Amino acid sequence: PAAGDNAPVRVMVREGPHRSYGAGAAYSTSEGFGGNVFWQHRNFFHRGERFGVAATAAEQEQSIAASLDVNAFRRRDQRLLADVKLTREDPDAFTRYAAEAAAGIERPLSDHWTALVGGAVEYTNVRDADGRRNFYLLGGRGALRWDNTDSLLDPRRGQRLFISARPYVGQQSGTLQFTVLETTASI
Repeated sequence: PAAGDNAPVRVMVREGPHRSYGAGAAYSTSEGFGGNVFWQHRNFFHRGERFGVAATAAEQEQSIAASLDVNAFRRRDQRLLADVKLTREDPDAFTRYAAEAAAGIERPLSDHWTALVGGAVEYTNVRDADGRRNFYLLGGRGALRWDNTDSLLDPRRGQRLFISARPYVGQQSGTLQFTVLETTASI
């Protein structure tokens, strides 16, 4: 066809498998031998949700985590993101057990801006030379992301900016208060 003419196109589409899984092994001079496994279902409640479970085991650290990503959560342009993680660390200096949970809502604000608002809770038990201590943390999560790149997966032009603030309040031999700030940019 000449430039500007329309040509008929026929596309055959077939739905792929909803589940994926994998495993890996590694060696690190600081962590020793280790391995990981994961499983993900990309249509968990039959509406395009992603649910995944991942486990990691190394000589000094073991963890299991689950995540849920629900598109069109209560609004067409909104996502629910939730994570849970259990961790055990046992290097020479201490033993640590931790449980963490976080959830948030992500929504686009404009063509280039996206916001995330949510919260997190964490419990940690540490045993070391000073004895056994418990840490309790309650936190908020807020983030802004700006993206004007020409492609989500393979950008050739544009910029990305990510700004995150996570204020925490907690308890361990008194009240703890701190904020984790993070900023990344790519040009």
